[in-house]
Amino acid sequence: MPLYQFKVRNLRGGVQTGSIDGESPSAVVRYLRSQGYVILQLKQQSISTASRFSLFNFLPIRSIDVELSLQQIGSMLRGGLTLLTALHTVERQAQRASMRKVWRQIREDIQEGNSFADSMAKHKCFGRLTTQLTRVGEQTGMLDQVLERSAKSMESKRLLTSQLITALAYPLIVLVAAIGVSIFMLIFLIPRLEAFLASFGRNLPPLAAALVGTSNFVTTYWPHGVIAAIVAITAFIVLYSWPPGRLTIDNILLRIPITGSIFRLATTARFSRS
Repeated sequence: MPLYQFKVRNLRGGVQTGSIDGESPSAVVRYLRSQGYVILQLKQQSISTASRFSLFNFLPIRSIDVELSLQQIGSMLRGGLTLLTALHTVERQAQRASMRKVWRQIREDIQEGNSFADSMAKHKCFGRLTTQLTRVGEQTGMLDQVLERSAKSMESKRLLTSQLITALAYPLIVLVAAIGVSIFMLIFLIPRLEAFLASFGRNLPPLAAALVGTSNFVTTYWPHGVIAAIVAITAFIVLYSWPPGRLTIDNILLRIPITGSIFRLATTARFSRS
Protein backbone atom coordinates (compact mmCIF):
# COMPACT_ATOMS: atom_id res chain seq x y z
CA MET A 1 0.00 0.00 0.00
CA PRO A 2 1.21 3.54 -0.73
CA LEU A 3 2.46 5.76 2.06
CA TYR A 4 0.84 9.15 2.76
CA GLN A 5 2.22 12.09 4.71
CA PHE A 6 -0.36 14.03 6.69
CA LYS A 7 -0.66 17.23 8.67
CA VAL A 8 -3.66 17.38 11.01
CA ARG A 9 -5.07 19.34 13.91
CA ASN A 10 -5.97 17.25 16.97
CA LEU A 11 -8.78 17.70 19.48
CA ARG A 12 -6.63 19.99 21.63
CA GLY A 13 -5.98 22.34 18.74
CA GLY A 14 -2.36 21.28 18.24
CA VAL A 15 -0.86 20.48 14.86
CA GLN A 16 0.57 16.99 14.27
CA THR A 17 2.47 15.56 11.35
CA GLY A 18 3.22 11.97 10.46
CA SER A 19 2.78 9.28 7.85
CA ILE A 20 0.39 6.39 7.33
CA ASP A 21 -0.21 3.83 4.62
CA GLY A 22 -3.59 3.21 3.06
CA GLU A 23 -5.32 1.80 0.03
CA SER A 24 -6.33 5.25 -1.24
CA PRO A 25 -6.36 8.91 -0.15
CA SER A 26 -10.07 8.67 0.66
CA ALA A 27 -9.46 5.70 2.96
CA VAL A 28 -6.74 7.62 4.80
CA VAL A 29 -9.03 10.66 5.10
CA ARG A 30 -11.84 8.54 6.55
CA TYR A 31 -9.49 6.95 9.07
CA LEU A 32 -7.99 10.24 10.24
CA ARG A 33 -11.43 11.83 10.57
CA SER A 34 -12.65 8.85 12.58
CA GLN A 35 -9.84 9.58 15.05
CA GLY A 36 -11.13 13.13 15.50
CA TYR A 37 -8.50 14.91 13.42
CA VAL A 38 -9.03 17.88 11.14
CA ILE A 39 -6.96 17.26 8.01
CA LEU A 40 -4.78 20.19 6.96
CA GLN A 41 -2.60 18.49 4.35
CA LEU A 42 -2.33 15.02 2.82
CA LYS A 43 0.04 13.88 0.10
CA GLN A 44 1.46 10.59 -1.11
CA GLN A 45 5.10 9.95 -0.39
CA SER A 46 7.20 8.85 -3.34
CA ILE A 47 10.17 6.54 -2.93
CA SER A 48 12.87 6.96 -5.54
CA THR A 49 14.40 3.99 -7.30
CA ALA A 50 17.91 5.10 -6.28
CA SER A 51 17.01 5.00 -2.58
CA ARG A 52 15.43 1.56 -2.93
CA PHE A 53 18.53 0.01 -4.45
CA SER A 54 21.10 1.91 -2.43
CA LEU A 55 23.97 -0.14 -1.04
CA PHE A 56 23.31 1.35 2.40
CA ASN A 57 20.05 -0.62 2.56
CA PHE A 58 21.94 -3.87 3.04
CA LEU A 59 24.23 -2.73 5.85
CA PRO A 60 23.71 -4.06 9.41
CA ILE A 61 21.21 -2.39 11.72
CA ARG A 62 22.56 0.59 13.64
CA SER A 63 21.48 1.73 17.07
CA ILE A 64 20.23 5.01 15.63
CA ASP A 65 17.92 3.08 13.24
CA VAL A 66 16.21 1.39 16.19
CA GLU A 67 16.18 4.64 18.13
CA LEU A 68 14.40 6.60 15.41
CA SER A 69 11.91 3.80 14.78
CA LEU A 70 10.95 3.57 18.46
CA GLN A 71 10.49 7.32 18.60
CA GLN A 72 8.26 7.23 15.53
CA ILE A 73 6.15 4.38 16.93
CA GLY A 74 5.71 6.21 20.23
CA SER A 75 4.63 9.39 18.46
CA MET A 76 2.13 7.55 16.26
CA LEU A 77 0.66 5.65 19.22
CA ARG A 78 0.26 8.91 21.12
CA GLY A 79 -1.48 10.33 18.05
CA GLY A 80 -4.10 7.57 18.13
CA LEU A 81 -2.80 5.10 15.53
CA THR A 82 -2.88 1.39 16.23
CA LEU A 83 0.29 -0.56 16.93
CA LEU A 84 0.07 -2.61 13.73
CA THR A 85 -0.42 0.53 11.65
CA ALA A 86 2.56 2.19 13.36
CA LEU A 87 4.73 -0.90 12.77
CA HIS A 88 3.75 -1.04 9.12
CA THR A 89 4.58 2.65 8.75
CA VAL A 90 8.07 2.36 10.27
CA GLU A 91 8.62 -0.74 8.16
CA ARG A 92 7.93 1.29 5.04
CA GLN A 93 10.02 4.25 6.21
CA ALA A 94 13.07 2.28 7.37
CA GLN A 95 16.14 3.20 5.34
CA ARG A 96 17.78 -0.23 5.49
CA ALA A 97 16.39 -3.55 4.28
CA SER A 98 17.58 -5.29 7.46
CA MET A 99 15.54 -2.89 9.62
CA ARG A 100 12.47 -3.34 7.40
CA LYS A 101 12.79 -7.11 7.73
CA VAL A 102 12.88 -6.88 11.53
CA TRP A 103 9.74 -4.72 11.74
CA ARG A 104 7.93 -6.98 9.26
CA GLN A 105 8.74 -10.05 11.35
CA ILE A 106 7.62 -8.29 14.54
CA ARG A 107 4.35 -7.24 12.91
CA GLU A 108 3.71 -10.81 11.71
CA ASP A 109 4.47 -12.22 15.18
CA ILE A 110 1.97 -9.82 16.76
CA GLN A 111 -0.68 -10.84 14.23
CA GLU A 112 -0.06 -14.45 15.26
CA GLY A 113 -0.86 -13.60 18.87
CA ASN A 114 2.51 -12.76 20.42
CA SER A 115 3.10 -9.66 22.49
CA PHE A 116 5.15 -6.74 21.24
CA ALA A 117 7.88 -7.30 23.83
CA ASP A 118 8.15 -11.04 23.09
CA SER A 119 8.41 -10.28 19.38
CA MET A 120 11.18 -7.73 20.01
CA ALA A 121 13.08 -10.19 22.22
CA LYS A 122 13.68 -12.43 19.19
CA HIS A 123 15.95 -9.81 17.60
CA LYS A 124 19.38 -8.86 18.90
CA CYS A 125 19.13 -5.26 17.73
CA PHE A 126 16.87 -4.53 20.72
CA GLY A 127 18.65 -4.52 24.07
CA ARG A 128 17.32 -6.28 27.14
CA LEU A 129 16.49 -2.95 28.77
CA THR A 130 14.41 -1.84 25.78
CA THR A 131 12.57 -5.16 25.68
CA GLN A 132 11.77 -5.12 29.39
CA LEU A 133 10.60 -1.50 29.27
CA THR A 134 8.33 -2.39 26.36
CA ARG A 135 6.86 -5.25 28.36
CA VAL A 136 6.16 -2.87 31.24
CA GLY A 137 4.57 -0.38 28.85
CA GLU A 138 2.25 -3.06 27.45
CA GLN A 139 1.14 -4.12 30.92
CA THR A 140 0.55 -0.58 32.20
CA GLY A 141 -1.01 0.89 29.05
CA MET A 142 1.79 3.46 28.67
CA LEU A 143 3.49 1.93 25.63
CA ASP A 144 3.83 5.24 23.78
CA GLN A 145 5.62 6.93 26.70
CA VAL A 146 7.82 3.90 27.32
CA LEU A 147 8.91 3.67 23.68
CA GLU A 148 9.79 7.36 23.57
CA ARG A 149 11.72 7.01 26.82
CA SER A 150 13.53 3.97 25.43
CA ALA A 151 14.47 6.01 22.35
CA LYS A 152 15.85 8.78 24.57
CA SER A 153 17.78 6.21 26.60
CA MET A 154 19.32 4.79 23.43
CA GLU A 155 20.19 8.29 22.28
CA SER A 156 21.92 9.03 25.59
CA LYS A 157 23.80 5.73 25.35
CA ARG A 158 24.91 6.52 21.80
CA LEU A 159 26.13 9.99 22.77
CA LEU A 160 27.89 8.59 25.83
CA THR A 161 29.62 5.95 23.70
CA SER A 162 30.74 8.66 21.28
CA GLN A 163 32.17 10.70 24.16
CA LEU A 164 33.90 7.60 25.52
CA ILE A 165 35.50 6.85 22.15
CA THR A 166 36.63 10.46 21.90
CA ALA A 167 38.18 10.31 25.37
CA LEU A 168 40.05 7.08 24.55
CA ALA A 169 41.13 8.14 21.06
CA TYR A 170 44.29 9.99 22.13
CA PRO A 171 45.70 7.19 24.37
CA LEU A 172 44.96 4.62 21.66
CA ILE A 173 46.66 6.72 18.97
CA VAL A 174 49.73 7.14 21.17
CA LEU A 175 49.79 3.39 21.92
CA VAL A 176 49.47 2.42 18.24
CA ALA A 177 52.16 4.93 17.25
CA ALA A 178 54.53 3.61 19.93
CA ILE A 179 53.98 0.01 18.81
CA GLY A 180 54.49 0.98 15.17
CA VAL A 181 57.74 2.83 15.90
CA SER A 182 59.03 -0.09 17.99
CA ILE A 183 58.28 -2.62 15.24
CA PHE A 184 59.95 -0.38 12.64
CA MET A 185 63.08 -0.09 14.78
CA LEU A 186 63.27 -3.82 15.51
CA ILE A 187 62.75 -4.94 11.92
CA PHE A 188 64.41 -2.24 9.80
CA LEU A 189 66.61 0.11 11.82
CA ILE A 190 68.45 -2.12 14.31
CA PRO A 191 69.63 -4.75 11.74
CA ARG A 192 71.26 -1.94 9.71
CA LEU A 193 72.74 -0.48 12.85
CA GLU A 194 74.15 -3.89 13.77
CA ALA A 195 75.86 -4.22 10.39
CA PHE A 196 77.28 -0.72 10.73
CA LEU A 197 78.70 -1.37 14.23
CA ALA A 198 80.01 -4.81 13.28
CA SER A 199 82.16 -3.17 10.60
CA PHE A 200 84.26 -1.58 13.37
CA GLY A 201 85.10 -5.00 14.83
CA ARG A 202 84.14 -4.01 18.39
CA ASN A 203 81.87 -5.64 20.89
CA LEU A 204 78.49 -4.00 21.28
CA PRO A 205 77.48 -2.42 24.60
CA PRO A 206 75.11 -4.58 26.70
CA LEU A 207 72.03 -2.45 25.93
CA ALA A 208 72.77 -2.42 22.19
CA ALA A 209 73.44 -6.18 22.24
CA ALA A 210 70.08 -6.74 23.94
CA LEU A 211 68.30 -4.67 21.28
CA VAL A 212 70.08 -6.58 18.52
CA GLY A 213 69.09 -9.88 20.09
CA THR A 214 65.48 -8.75 20.36
CA SER A 215 65.53 -7.63 16.73
CA ASN A 216 66.94 -10.98 15.57
CA PHE A 217 64.30 -12.81 17.58
CA VAL A 218 61.47 -10.75 16.09
CA THR A 219 62.68 -11.07 12.50
CA THR A 220 63.16 -14.82 12.90
CA TYR A 221 60.00 -15.77 14.77
CA TRP A 222 57.52 -13.15 13.53
CA PRO A 223 55.21 -15.81 11.94
CA HIS A 224 54.96 -17.48 15.34
CA GLY A 225 54.15 -14.11 16.87
CA VAL A 226 51.32 -13.53 14.38
CA ILE A 227 49.87 -16.96 15.13
CA ALA A 228 50.17 -16.35 18.87
CA ALA A 229 48.39 -13.00 18.51
CA ILE A 230 45.53 -14.61 16.57
CA VAL A 231 45.21 -17.34 19.20
CA ALA A 232 45.27 -14.75 22.01
CA ILE A 233 42.57 -12.63 20.35
CA THR A 234 40.39 -15.70 19.74
CA ALA A 235 40.85 -16.83 23.34
CA PHE A 236 39.94 -13.35 24.57
CA ILE A 237 36.73 -13.32 22.52
CA VAL A 238 35.73 -16.79 23.74
CA LEU A 239 36.56 -15.90 27.34
CA TYR A 240 34.65 -12.61 27.14
CA SER A 241 31.60 -14.46 25.79
CA TRP A 242 31.61 -16.66 28.92
CA PRO A 243 29.86 -14.77 31.80
CA PRO A 244 32.43 -15.59 34.56
CA GLY A 245 35.28 -14.77 32.20
CA ARG A 246 33.62 -11.53 31.16
CA LEU A 247 33.21 -10.56 34.82
CA THR A 248 36.94 -11.18 35.43
CA ILE A 249 37.99 -9.18 32.35
CA ASP A 250 35.68 -6.30 33.30
CA ASN A 251 37.15 -6.23 36.81
CA ILE A 252 40.63 -5.99 35.30
CA LEU A 253 39.59 -3.23 32.88
CA LEU A 254 38.07 -1.19 35.71
CA ARG A 255 41.42 -1.26 37.57
CA ILE A 256 43.45 0.20 34.70
CA PRO A 257 44.76 3.60 35.92
CA ILE A 258 43.51 5.92 33.14
CA THR A 259 40.84 4.08 31.17
CA GLY A 260 39.39 2.36 34.23
CA SER A 261 38.05 5.60 35.69
CA ILE A 262 36.53 6.51 32.31
CA PHE A 263 34.76 3.13 32.12
CA ARG A 264 33.47 3.50 35.68
CA LEU A 265 32.07 6.98 35.03
CA ALA A 266 30.43 5.90 31.77
CA THR A 267 28.83 2.84 33.34
CA THR A 268 27.64 4.82 36.36
CA ALA A 269 26.06 7.44 34.09
CA ARG A 270 24.23 4.77 32.07
CA PHE A 271 23.00 3.03 35.22
CA SER A 272 21.79 6.24 36.85
CA ARG A 273 19.98 7.38 33.71
CA SER A 274 18.25 4.01 33.30
